[in-house]
Amino acid sequence: MQVNSKNHYLTKREVIQLLNQLRHQGYRDYLIGVSLVLLGLRVSELVSIKWGHFHSDPAETSVWLTVMEGQ
Repeated sequence: MQVNSKNHYLTKREVIQLLNQLRHQGYRDYLIGVSLVLLGLRVSELVSIKWGHFHSDPAETSVWLTVMEGQ
């Protein structure tokens, strides 16, 4: 699979191709790719996530992530 990022971003088509390839590589790789794409995280932010960075509202109907570190 060739990904071409002429303007330093992935097109919608490239993202779909990337995620499809990651899905075939395994569930872990796919989830990493989805997290980077959908949450807009940098790799350094993704690898620094700890369980305590996830929060929910009192009714536990929403969950959010607070990125504490990353460069």
